[in-house]
Amino acid sequence: PLQKYASHSGSSICHTCSGGTETPAQNSTTCQACGAGQYAPFGEACRKCEPGRFREGEYKDTTLFGGNSTNNGMNRSNAGTGMALLTISPAVREGTICALCPSGYFADITGAAACAPCFPGEMQPSSGQTSCEVCANSTFSPKPASKACEECPAGFFQDRTAQAGCLSCVPGRAQVEKRKSYCDVCPEGYFQDATQKTVCKRCALGRFQAAEGSVSCIDCH
Repeated sequence: PLQKYASHSGSSICHTCSGGTETPAQNSTTCQACGAGQYAPFGEACRKCEPGRFREGEYKDTTLFGGNSTNNGMNRSNAGTGMALLTISPAVREGTICALCPSGYFADITGAAACAPCFPGEMQPSSGQTSCEVCANSTFSPKPASKACEECPAGFFQDRTAQAGCLSCVPGRAQVEKRKSYCDVCPEGYFQDATQKTVCKRCALGRFQAAEGSVSCIDCH
């Protein structure tokens, strides 16, 4: 029967394949290891890793750098920049289970040999996930495989989601608080002549400004 083998002629019994292996056909004399993206519980045929999990195949060490392919079949372009150093459990090395994708990565297909990193502008704080979450406005993630989004600092803003960076407050505007989706317009009597500023400047004595969002003040006559 399948998943059983007889290693020599004249055998009185068949042996069951160990976990992580299967027989290629009936009347087999040996078992073969499951391929990349597959696993097999004891006595069962190889099956594909579920979404959110992966298995690279044969492991010679207890740690690996994974995700070195450019796509791995994920529904992404340019996915796969190299997973962080992971500790691989004996069960994963033996092929009886597949490993969970680490935080910052995902696998949205069955049979993944590696997980794809979240794009800049996205993040994933949990392991074993099938997708990434986009960063909300006023936040960003500058690198692939982010576990969390960062807040825009004071003097910056971001009014869009899924962004890899924040935008500078332009002259005539300022923002004293972090994590904002806008910059405040300088009021009458104030100005700002530089970018990335947290406060507007007050017009000096003998000068005025009647317009909002100004970059300078006017001399009194």
